[in-house]
Formats: sequence, structure tokens, C-alpha cells
Amino acid sequence: MTNVLALDVAILPPPEVAERAIRLSAALPPAESHGLLLDDEHLPHITLTQQFVRVEELDAIYERLEDVLRGHPPLPLQVTGGGHAGSSVWMEIEKAE
Repeated sequence: MTNVLALDVAILPPPEVAERAIRLSAALPPAESHGLLLDDEHLPHITLTQQFVRVEELDAIYERLEDVLRGHPPLPLQVTGGGHAGSSVWMEIEKAE
């Protein structure tokens, strides 16, 4: 049997954006959010890829990620709006180069 795990490669927003997302999430009605709210344990993020990987391939995957991401500066994120409905929250991000 092959050991696999779920790998999520994500961008974590800067603290002020994360705090705003957590506040939006906290405003969701409890019945509609199903208890799934953003907080210090459930971080706001932008998923780049999510997939199952073999545990024995993790080191090679991490090396490849480092090769791809090395030298890229942090992404500037400017929130221009946001809201919530049902069980979702969203934030509008200003387009950047």
C-alpha cells in the first residue's frame, strides 16, 4: 500500500489582508457557515494547487517548489472590496503587474 497525503500549495496573504478575511468570515451566520470559519488555525489563503502525493516523493516535490519559487518577491495585495453570502466570503483584489 502506498502512503499518500494531501498537499496544498498556497499563498498566505499579508497580516492585514488575513485579518480582514477573518473578520468577514466571523460575520457569516452560524447556520450557513456550518462552523467553518477562518481563524488562527484555519488560515485565509489562495490555493495554487491541491493534490495527493506519495510520501516518498515529498523531498523531491519540496525541492522543485523551492526552485520554482526562489527569487520571487512577495506579491503586493490591495483589497478593494469584499463581502459574504451563504457559506462563503470573498475579497476583491486590485489587479497588479
